[in-house]
Amino acid sequence: AVRRIAECAASLGLQVAGLTVSPITGQSGNVEYLVWLQKGCHAARPLDAMLAELFP
Repeated sequence: AVRRIAECAASLGLQVAGLTVSPITGQSGNVEYLVWLQKGCHAARPLDAMLAELFP
């Protein structure tokens, strides 16, 4: 799901500048993610590297 959000954002001219696990869980205890999007930025790290940290 996180990759799909990043792909959708890219289609709108946005890049993932950062990605992390939210410190707040969802209502059912599910894990939420925070995605920092910026227009026209060049990601310091490739998306695959960021995803590999979250989903080893």
